[in-house]
Amino acid sequence: MWHVETDYFAPAVFVIMLIKEHSQRKEHNDVQDNAFYFVLIVSIVNAIIGLTHLAQEEDNIQVIREYLHNIDNSSDFLLGLINDILDLSKIESGSIELKKESMNLRKVAEQIAAIIRPNVLSGGKKFRISEESFCHEHVLGDSIRIRQVLMNLLSNAVKYTPEGGEISLRVEELSSDKKYAKYRFTVEDTGIGMTEEFLQHIFEPFARAEMLEREIQGTGLGMAITKNLVDLMGGTIDVESEPGQGSCFEVFMDLKIAEGRSASPASQAETEEQDGNILKGMRFLCAEDNELNAEILTELLKIEGAECTICENGKRVLETFEQSVPGDYDMILM
Repeated sequence: MWHVETDYFAPAVFVIMLIKEHSQRKEHNDVQDNAFYFVLIVSIVNAIIGLTHLAQEEDNIQVIREYLHNIDNSSDFLLGLINDILDLSKIESGSIELKKESMNLRKVAEQIAAIIRPNVLSGGKKFRISEESFCHEHVLGDSIRIRQVLMNLLSNAVKYTPEGGEISLRVEELSSDKKYAKYRFTVEDTGIGMTEEFLQHIFEPFARAEMLEREIQGTGLGMAITKNLVDLMGGTIDVESEPGQGSCFEVFMDLKIAEGRSASPASQAETEEQDGNILKGMRFLCAEDNELNAEILTELLKIEGAECTICENGKRVLETFEQSVPGDYDMILM
């Protein structure tokens, strides 16, 4: 049975201890899992409340900044945990419905790169994206779930690659027939790597490598969600890694070819980004009904040199976009 800390501040090591204890239980049921989630969330909320109180009573600006930094980290962890729990619950209950919509894989890869690139570059790392051997870049599938899979893999690569390291995303068309094409999505890094023992459990919920427990935050659900989503889309995922030698994840998917569409010559390209701000000068159209969230999003994009138009819901975004002229907006955030 887990005990909820009554103090304001629950250290990160306590949260990690809970995750480790839960992952080592041989049998899980819904009641135990729900109780564990509750205790974990309450512990993180306690930490945020406690750090907020401490910051309000502190006069030293450096100490206040440290408290705020820890609040920021704890809030990010909490938001990620809640999102992961919701995703895993939907997957396990079978309530996720995959979409079959037309998408351009090259553009999907470029959008993912635009999102992940600032995190890579801010940590002093290199990022490379390449699209190879495309005969059919227009396919039918669930672009949102494909993005989620690749973002999970890339986020882990960023997290576990030290300064000066390199992260790459490669999208390839391997073969095709009249209806389907086989694609390989590869995420590779020069990070700290993983042991053979840990690789046997990497796709299990709350799996965490012993050497990472005190160094890097994470819910331990990301890889389980990734594996389940790949399975749902009829694909497979493989991983190779050695301690100190980095990791390489490969996702294979068969996607139905969109009729009457072929690859453009410009898609056969490879780019490497080491500096610069990809968001500078971009214009975003965003759906956000919470005034505080809208203000935060606007200010964050402004810091990166981008502009943002806020709409209260998806319907208003669609209306605004339909009334705009080509080139008004570079990206829509829903």
